[in-house]
Amino acid sequence: MNDDFNEQEWVDHPLLDAISAEIIMQRDVHFGGDFQVMIDYYESDGVGASPDYSIEHIKSLQAQEKESKQNLAESLLPSQAREQVEKFQKLYSDLREVYEEKHINPVSIAMSDLILSEEEFPESEINTLVDMGERAVKPLEDLMNSTIFHDTLAAGYGIAPRRAAFVLGKIGHPSSLNLLIGCMGKEGYAMDDALIQAISQYGSVAKELVLNKLGSKPISSENVNAAIIASSLPEDEEIAKKALEIFTDKEFIKEPVILQYLVFTMTALEDPKDRARLANCLENPAYSKDLKDEIQLVLRN
Repeated sequence: MNDDFNEQEWVDHPLLDAISAEIIMQRDVHFGGDFQVMIDYYESDGVGASPDYSIEHIKSLQAQEKESKQNLAESLLPSQAREQVEKFQKLYSDLREVYEEKHINPVSIAMSDLILSEEEFPESEINTLVDMGERAVKPLEDLMNSTIFHDTLAAGYGIAPRRAAFVLGKIGHPSSLNLLIGCMGKEGYAMDDALIQAISQYGSVAKELVLNKLGSKPISSENVNAAIIASSLPEDEEIAKKALEIFTDKEFIKEPVILQYLVFTMTALEDPKDRARLANCLENPAYSKDLKDEIQLVLRN
């Protein structure tokens, strides 16, 4: 759900809890203001169905509206929420207008197709954009950078940026790699998973960039993001050696999150001297017991 609402507005509407308000807003934006259409969609497990909204809750609001004979959006939603609904309804309208333009831009059509697709994995739409190559890169990057499309009320249910990341990974344009890495850690697990899949498609180019960012100083969120990506790439001795450097660096020893992500990358260490250096880490009192247990697992592997 988006973060633009003042929670005090819900306090001023005691008959409407926040989840109920979100359901009504989703109904009006995605389902034409019709609870039954929304219920049918949820019962068919549509791609935009939120796990936070139960079908029973939606049906109870439908019954409440029927009993009151008033549109719940008009009678209960705060003004700010109604403004948000209008904003996202216009977004849908703008995307559909693309199909009515006299001079059709193929990239715009393909982007709208990707965003509006109700498929879990819109393979045809993805392949169309991949085939467009560099022409599609800027629109896809703009979609990634757009705050509005990350919102579950937006066309695409907040999924569109994840789809854009996947397409960018398939295209593999050099300009997109830093953007994909920079987006790590901002949108939660599902987005990070999509980003890792996209970044991994860059192969050795991604590996080199990750290696550079892993040990960079001053230590920042970039190091954390690089560690997350490194932990998801195929086993690689270069990455393992860089991880060992970090494990024996006094500054990084104070960064347990980074160490936690990197510890199992060192399974790829082959040189006995490197494994002996890792074993010496077990004597360091700065490491937690859990981390030492994981080092032991790596050494036994």
